[in-house]
Amino acid sequence: MEELINEYLRFLLYQKGYAENTISSYREDLKKFSEYLDDKGMNLFSINRDDVMDYLIYLRIEDRSSATISRHLASLKGFFRYLSYMNKMKKDIVSNIKFPRLPARLPKVLSKNEMEKFLNFIPKNYIDIRDKAILELFYGSGLRVSELINLRVNDININEMFVFAFGKGKKERMVPFGSMAKNAITDYLKNSRPKFFNVSKYRYLYLSKKGGPLTRQAVFYIVKKRAKRAGIGEWVTPHTLRHSFATHLLEGGADLRVLQEMLGHSDITTTQIYTHINRSRVIDVYKKTFPRA
Repeated sequence: MEELINEYLRFLLYQKGYAENTISSYREDLKKFSEYLDDKGMNLFSINRDDVMDYLIYLRIEDRSSATISRHLASLKGFFRYLSYMNKMKKDIVSNIKFPRLPARLPKVLSKNEMEKFLNFIPKNYIDIRDKAILELFYGSGLRVSELINLRVNDININEMFVFAFGKGKKERMVPFGSMAKNAITDYLKNSRPKFFNVSKYRYLYLSKKGGPLTRQAVFYIVKKRAKRAGIGEWVTPHTLRHSFATHLLEGGADLRVLQEMLGHSDITTTQIYTHINRSRVIDVYKKTFPRA
């Protein structure tokens, strides 16, 4: 089964153009399923739909969330669909298994005042300067973590204030950023980045202390460290900044289609989760714009 999994992941990487982070998630999910079958003494080609359902129940017993179980099921659906398409399995046994119902959950965001508090720190050294440039661009553009850590120096246009980001499926899009992000990035490129080890070896925009590209874990640490120092709370993650970026744009009157393009969403229904602007704002806009309000 391990070879089939590797074959499938290569297919996703080279034929479908999936991002490496997505591939990594699929690998972990399928590895767990493979270990489950081994523990039960089952063979991939002898199991049926009920066996897969038992696995999903097993995940629930492990106290996995509905979102996590849905992700595992999505990984299995893709894998079995591939096996069926390649004639390695006679029947796709998971195609008619429904996803567990997810609870309605709105993304947490920082208020504008909290965001000011979060970003309003004075850099004391070249690491601080880098961190500020990371956070300002995060909030100023709404990039995903994977997009930010893979940025090259040539992907950013300081004067015109936009960045080329490569999202899911390696789709390229142009995202603008504001003057505060411009100032922070300019300071970083001039006074911080040249001080990193092996700076001439890598063309990544943001570098680690050792001079290589930043990891997702490093960025999570930077965000949580700055949130703690700002007294905001440890629940803040890089995705919180993306949520806050989207919410604040909508509150300011941004068009949903424009926001969809900036966030890199292929489906506008994904973008609509950010329309949880407060009720008083909705009423205020209605009264100002509707002719018979």
